[in-house]
Amino acid sequence: MLYINLREEKDESGFPARDTIPADILTHFTNEEDYTKKCHAFFAALFIGLREGISRDEDNVIQGWNDRMNQFGDDNCVLDRHNFFGQILTHYKDVSLSHRITSSSL
Repeated sequence: MLYINLREEKDESGFPARDTIPADILTHFTNEEDYTKKCHAFFAALFIGLREGISRDEDNVIQGWNDRMNQFGDDNCVLDRHNFFGQILTHYKDVSLSHRITSSSL
């Protein structure tokens, strides 16, 4: 399970911290068609990133990934999430370009 915090940008006191990249992708849209296309590209990028980011060397692949990504408050978790969502953004842009998705943001 991947928790994604889509909290508003102004809300800086919430815990865990806002996940800026997915929040910006999924909350800034102009209309329903724009939102649908962004969701399709985001989830395609997410699955590409998951496929690349999960190490097959771990005994329990899913548990290991979950432990790294969902230990909120841990500095390593913050860094892992930042790096992961940075990769997702790259994949999102590639998917959007290859499917000719234009959008109001990202």
